[in-house]
Amino acid sequence: MQLHENIPTLGGLGEPPPRSRREQLGLDGQRAKGEIVAFLRRARSRARLLSAARGLALLLAGLLLAALAGALLASVDGTLLARAVALLLAAGAIGGVVWFSLRSPLQTAAARARHPALLARLLGGPSELLSSVELASERTEGVSTELLALLHVRAAAAARAIDVRRALPASSLRGPLAALAGCALLWGLAAWLAPRNLAQGAARLLRGENGAPTVELSP
Repeated sequence: MQLHENIPTLGGLGEPPPRSRREQLGLDGQRAKGEIVAFLRRARSRARLLSAARGLALLLAGLLLAALAGALLASVDGTLLARAVALLLAAGAIGGVVWFSLRSPLQTAAARARHPALLARLLGGPSELLSSVELASERTEGVSTELLALLHVRAAAAARAIDVRRALPASSLRGPLAALAGCALLWGLAAWLAPRNLAQGAARLLRGENGAPTVELSP
């Protein structure tokens, strides 16, 4: 019976040796890179939502303005010129939205998913986040892996402190929504001041009737 006491159990086989500081730092760096990728994914989803809403609001505002100008012009002249003016204004609205998308940092960061540094720069925060994102997408030959891992760990900590809703606020919709509301207000004023002319012009613009509109005698 005493022989069993000398037989080592499975628990006595020994535990694996502890990781070195370099190995542990490498694991922490990889974990931090995953956190940064997940954070940027959430931020890009919000940026895309805001950019789509801003672009759609500006496009609708331009199209409303083009339709209003065409309808008013068609109420006093032929539809050929009215349609030409409406199409010209609509094309200008589309071009304006494209120009706005190319110039706005939010629109650019939301559209260019292959350039996460643009989004990181837009989010602000400490410089470690931007440096980590830039180095993660570049070749890092000759750079110390320990320093890179430490940078990623600090960047992940900085990302956890960033509130995406504050960094990408919904207040960025004010300008485009104000433009849309202004164009809707112009439609309301036109419908209030000249309802018959607006209705006739819109009908003529849609039907494509040529020539001057018929004059209705007042009773």
